Amino acid sequence: MFDSAYAPVTLEAQLVSTADAKIIWENTVFVSVDKKSIEALPEEDRKKKEIQLRLTSEKAIKELSENLEDVAKRNLPKITFQADSQPEIY
Repeated sequence: MFDSAYAPVTLEAQLVSTADAKIIWENTVFVSVDKKSIEALPEEDRKKKEIQLRLTSEKAIKELSENLEDVAKRNLPKITFQADSQPEIY
């Protein structure tokens, strides 16, 4: 049914405010396989399921963290610090 490089990974993540326990951000990522990384492996390692899952998990984690970073850049206020002063938020 599936080829030997099928190693799906689903990751779900939430960022929850400590102030009011509201969800600030959440996302789910599904990566069926990181074919590019698996093909770069030596032939004897390509069929090892634990290696396939590790590579696919790393790809899913990267996608999830990039999404969080993009959302944070668009939505969080810019904070600047100046010597001997309180941070300024604008």
